[in-house]
Amino acid sequence: RKFDLHFIDNILISIHQNTLTLFAGLPGTGKTSLVRLLMNILSPQERNREIAVGRGWTSQKDLIGFFNPLSKKFHSSSTNLHSLLKQLDWERSENAFFDSPLSYVLLDEANLSPMEHYWSVFYNLTDSYACEDSGLKINLGDTEIIEYSNNMRFIGTINYDQTTEELSPRVIDRANIIRMDNSKALEITRLSKIEVKNIDFTFRECIEIFELIDFSKEQNNIALDEEFEQKFSDIKRKFEELKIFISPRVQIAIKQYCKVAKTVMYEQNKPLDYCIAQRLLPLIKVQGNNAKQKLKELKNMLDDNKYDISSKILAEIIQTGEEGEVF
Repeated sequence: RKFDLHFIDNILISIHQNTLTLFAGLPGTGKTSLVRLLMNILSPQERNREIAVGRGWTSQKDLIGFFNPLSKKFHSSSTNLHSLLKQLDWERSENAFFDSPLSYVLLDEANLSPMEHYWSVFYNLTDSYACEDSGLKINLGDTEIIEYSNNMRFIGTINYDQTTEELSPRVIDRANIIRMDNSKALEITRLSKIEVKNIDFTFRECIEIFELIDFSKEQNNIALDEEFEQKFSDIKRKFEELKIFISPRVQIAIKQYCKVAKTVMYEQNKPLDYCIAQRLLPLIKVQGNNAKQKLKELKNMLDDNKYDISSKILAEIIQTGEEGEVF
């Protein structure tokens, strides 16, 4: 399959600028195969983890493990994520993380259980960054404390069907949600690992290419041109009319994304188009005729600015809402 260049650009920027990226769609659209391919290209297999999320997961003990106060020992879960965290902790202590490949964790069918339960230990870390004096810390109980340098990314797949949990607002506010086209399944499963060249993408390269705030002295100081600011303000106003207010976290993430994307995407409207599709449209949960009219006005704005990706998704949202009167 041939992809538009901005499709690949978007995936790479989204994954590396954000702790959590979710690929959403119906079963069979190639979500898991795509993530596996990306992980095989970007990092050695031993630095990655593929985790099949189980139904009924309730806490970090299902994802990582738990500290037993009686035996004074940590008991790892079967996901083997704890061993990866220990490796990243060692690299932090030895100052070996800059030139080491990143690590990627696939959470397959991530919404089989509520993410706000089993992934909760990583919630606050989505707003954190690493610096020379400190990394990201996870307290797993008693003396079991992990510290790493923000060189791990979570990539989840979620199914939009009757068998899965709805994403909570807390998760949506922290995630890039890449919606897969249900009409175009990705035929990439035939690519073997032998045919894929691993590039050992280092954390140092990641910081430079995607302009991460880790080890930077200018956190959240992102300046973009007036045209972007005006267009973004117009979009925010339309969402505010729907009583949907965009958090500072999401606004910073959008500006950080667009700052990098506008230098590599050949279509200048695509950076903000992707941000609307992945960071703003998932926030929509409204009902009633007045909301329906506001959504149609928003779609007209998207059409006028040729935001084709987000316009198509919003059209599906409106159609679904008209069938059930919930948008």
